[in-house]
Amino acid sequence: MMSKTVFLFILFGAASSKLRFTRICDPVPVIQVEPTDCSNYENTVDLDTRLEKLEKEVSRTKSDLENKATEISTLQEAVQRLSTYNTEIQKRLNSTEQQLQNTIGNAKDNVAFSATLIDPYSQTQRTDLIFSKVVTNVGNAFSLKTGIFVAPVEGVYHFFFMVTGNNNINLRASLAKNGFCIYWTILPADHDSTNWAVNLELNKGDRVNVRLWPQGVVSSAVFSGFRI
Repeated sequence: MMSKTVFLFILFGAASSKLRFTRICDPVPVIQVEPTDCSNYENTVDLDTRLEKLEKEVSRTKSDLENKATEISTLQEAVQRLSTYNTEIQKRLNSTEQQLQNTIGNAKDNVAFSATLIDPYSQTQRTDLIFSKVVTNVGNAFSLKTGIFVAPVEGVYHFFFMVTGNNNINLRASLAKNGFCIYWTILPADHDSTNWAVNLELNKGDRVNVRLWPQGVVSSAVFSGFRI
C-alpha cells in the first residue's frame, strides 16, 4: 500500500513539473493573423474599383468644366457682339436725333411769302403799298394788313416785286428797309409793267416793304420773298 502511494506521488510530481505556471497578472498574448493571398486579392479589387469610380468622376467633372468654359466663352462673345451692336445703334440714334433737330430747326427758320394786289390802287401821297391777298406766308412773317415783312430770324433774303401801272401815268415805287428807301424803280407811262429782284441781309426784326410814290396808280402787283 505504501509503495502504491509513493508511486502516485512520483507520477503526479513528474506530470506537474511539465506544466507551465501562468500568473493571472501576465498579459494575454496577441495572436497575429497573417494575411492570405485571398484577402490581399479582395482588398486590391476593392481599391481598383474605387479608383476607377474616382477616375470616372474626375473625367466627368473635367468634361463638365470644359463645357461650362465653352458656354462662358460663347456668352462673352455674344455680350461683346451686343455691346458693339448697341454702340452702333446709339451712334445711329444720335445721328438721327441730330438730323431731326436740324430738320426742326430748319423748318422753324423756313420763311417764304407771296402777296398780290389785283384791284387798282392809287394815292395822293407816298404810302406803303397794301396788298389784297396773301398766297403764301410760311412763318407768318408778312402782314397783309400793313404790307410789311418782318424778318423772324437773321439771314439773307431774296425779294421780288412786279407792278403793272396805268399807261397814262408814270409810276414810281421803292423797296424800303426799316423805313428807308434802298431800291426804287420808275415805270414810264408808255410801259405796262416792271419788276426787280434783290437780295438783302437782314437781322431779326428788320422790316421790308414796298412804297408807292404820290400820283401813282397801280393796276396790279406781286410782292414775294424767302430766306435763302
